[in-house]
Amino acid sequence: MPGDIRTQVMEKKKDLAIVLRSVRFEERHQIVTALTETHGRMSAMARNAVASRRFGGTLSPGVASLWHFVEKPGSDLARLEETEIRREFAGIRKHIGKVTAMGWICELVLQFAPEREPQPELFKLLGQSLAWLDETPDAAFEAKFAAFLNLFLGKLLQLSGTHPRLAACDGCGEPVRDSALTYQGVPERAVLVCSDCRPGARDPMPARVILGQLQGLGQPLRQALEADINPIGDGSRTLFHFLEGVLVHHVPGFELEKLKSRGMLLEALEMVAPEKPDH
Repeated sequence: MPGDIRTQVMEKKKDLAIVLRSVRFEERHQIVTALTETHGRMSAMARNAVASRRFGGTLSPGVASLWHFVEKPGSDLARLEETEIRREFAGIRKHIGKVTAMGWICELVLQFAPEREPQPELFKLLGQSLAWLDETPDAAFEAKFAAFLNLFLGKLLQLSGTHPRLAACDGCGEPVRDSALTYQGVPERAVLVCSDCRPGARDPMPARVILGQLQGLGQPLRQALEADINPIGDGSRTLFHFLEGVLVHHVPGFELEKLKSRGMLLEALEMVAPEKPDH
């Protein structure tokens, strides 16, 4: 019996992992947190990762690899034994805007994903998003930067079971047309109303922006971004902040203040979708 228990404790497991965060522990080790394909979000100790090239570049945020690890009952940390690189997404690291977007995505998923709960759709979304950032030419990325951010937030909300109703005005029930819309009250009611139902609404968003950037929620990310959407225009940033507010309200414990990359992201977003001053 002791031999059986010992064998079970030391059993190695394998899973595809995309690194979300990596921090140094003591002088030579690293604690790495990743979203895995079948184990969900998990953290592992990579011993001697700093002092050697044992793990290569597989422990950096945004890198996908096959993890070989050992789990011990009662321990919050797995022990990372070996990694096999699957994709570095090296093209992302050649563009500061893409690097910022990657950091933002990883931080969002780090807060969004529950620990040790399989999230296959979230894992797929994360991989698709990194692949799009990696493969998209810089000019095309910059043109659809705002749309990408809003679509990613919209898909996160979709996974949480909460996303804006887009088919009709929540007030009159009329189909959405190319006019100014706004969200109703506070983010707990993620619905949209037309200007007739809420006259004088603050921060109205043109319907073409909302529909252009969010109607692709039912499509794979790349397919939605390749569609003829309105990538930049009045309302893109308002839509971004609205979706952030909905996310904060509906995801327990989610805090925008924890997103270290958010400040740089907003600066980049301001460059491609500047807000107009109030008149």
